[in-house]
Amino acid sequence: FFCTSTNRVAAAMMVNPPPGSSSLTLPTARCSSRGGLLCGVLPMRSTRAPRPAVARAVAKNKPQVGGNVASMPNLLGSLNCKVEKKARETQTKKQLHKPEEVPTCQESLHRQLSMVDVLQKIGISRHFASEIKSILDFTYSYWLQRDEIMLDVETCAMAFRILRMNGYNVSADGLSHISTDLSDTRSLLELYKASQVSTSDDELILDIIGYWSGHLLRQQLKSSEAQRTPLLREVEHVLDSPFYTMLDRLEHKRNIEQFDIIEHPILQLTWQTNQDLLALGVMDFNTSQSIYQQEYQHLESWVRESRLNRLPFARQKLAYFYLSAASTMFPPELSDARILWAKNGALTTVVDDFFDVGGSKDELENLTALVEM
Repeated sequence: FFCTSTNRVAAAMMVNPPPGSSSLTLPTARCSSRGGLLCGVLPMRSTRAPRPAVARAVAKNKPQVGGNVASMPNLLGSLNCKVEKKARETQTKKQLHKPEEVPTCQESLHRQLSMVDVLQKIGISRHFASEIKSILDFTYSYWLQRDEIMLDVETCAMAFRILRMNGYNVSADGLSHISTDLSDTRSLLELYKASQVSTSDDELILDIIGYWSGHLLRQQLKSSEAQRTPLLREVEHVLDSPFYTMLDRLEHKRNIEQFDIIEHPILQLTWQTNQDLLALGVMDFNTSQSIYQQEYQHLESWVRESRLNRLPFARQKLAYFYLSAASTMFPPELSDARILWAKNGALTTVVDDFFDVGGSKDELENLTALVEM
């Protein structure tokens, strides 16, 4: 799973797994009839006399539909065992939320928020939705009460960012008490990330915090060029790549690869708990990759069965549409949405090309009249 470069393009991430990975058979692939009326282009009988052949344009640079996707090994390794995955989820839930350990102090709240943050960063937070909601509800109550827990800069900034990104109504005024004479790298990093979750142009507090915290972080990077600790590498990444410019799934992949259990554990938990988190993140990512591959194979079969690949005027853009779906609607349970998005995009492209270059004037008029009817 792990690769030497974290800058692998999104298309390779979705479709091209690294060689040498082991394989595991998943549930049977979807039938080719999926998608109802979108699944086929049916020939229509005509009682009219045959017309002269129409000269049609041919699409240039048409990529091949098919290729070697069917022969690719999927990314599932020995870790992808359902029993083991369930056990790791159960263990993580115990660490994430214990009724007898409701956050009542700064350290406890910071630890639980950090764990929520990590679960979201490595893409497995959906498995712990109820536990995360419980923690965030407690955090939100402390935020509204202006509890003294929020006087800690790092905890306050992290709470603001996570609450806002999870739909809670939190005001940036809660960060107004923070002074500009900070030197702690973690606090500055959390402040800078919090400044990026602005929801309106009128939040000047966030603009100001983002300016001076970013300036101080860049100064720290400049003074530590000879030594790049894991924390400073994270600072460099955040400064260079704001979260709103990144695809979530690529960020999940990077965060899993950067998850250093021994030298720089993200959480102040046991080594085994961090190991479980990492293994669960790897399993989830690899399982999703295998599902994406099966979906793309299904779509390739649909194109061939529908004979869309035999239209000389039509551009073959299936990979583009599926990539846009898989990179934004990445949870495995959104399979129908990804497939329908890609099919609709492919059919829209065919219709567009037919009107642009493929059809004669009579054909276009007849098709328009048919649609209007």
